[in-house]
Amino acid sequence: MTTKKYYVGKLHERNGEYEYTHWFLFSTSNDPDHYMDQIAADFYGNECDEHDENGYYFNGYAVYVRPDEFKEVDKKLYQQLAAFMHELTITGAIETPESPEIDLAQQSELPVVVIEMNGGIINCVRSSVPMRVIFLDSDTEGGDGDRIKTVNGETVYVSDCTLSEQGEPGFDGINQDFVHAVCDELAKIEELEAAFTDTDLDHIPLND
Repeated sequence: MTTKKYYVGKLHERNGEYEYTHWFLFSTSNDPDHYMDQIAADFYGNECDEHDENGYYFNGYAVYVRPDEFKEVDKKLYQQLAAFMHELTITGAIETPESPEIDLAQQSELPVVVIEMNGGIINCVRSSVPMRVIFLDSDTEGGDGDRIKTVNGETVYVSDCTLSEQGEPGFDGINQDFVHAVCDELAKIEELEAAFTDTDLDHIPLND
């Protein structure tokens, strides 16, 4: 008997001059590459106009959809992600996976990030997955007395929040597109910096 496995997948859509990334969940006991391809083929719920080796054309060739990548995850994380993501099936329909709701009271099951700081302003916190975020601020002046606590022998102002819902731009919450865009941008900057570091500047002719 083949065991069902769980995945996070990504599709790329080009619609006219605009491009979109779609993140979703899927589970299958068959070949995940084939499943991703079928999801792309059924994405608009109607027969595609044409397809090439990478993707599918829809709406009079105005829309192009192709499978991008996927990653296997364990069932527990899959169920946690189901709180804010949807499962795509190869029928083109979107349905909520049959999984238990996350008990946010059991915060120890979520990833936890502890941020130590000394004053300063944090505009918002955004993550790619559900998590608990704890701020320990050594600047306690003017803070709510109920939130001033002694942690590890230090008096700090404590802010404790759980990111469990999709966040709008500029607000706390889960925002995969924003997080991945930041990571991609930083990776490009690091590549550029590495290229300059590896270049012998003495051999580059400069204008006097």
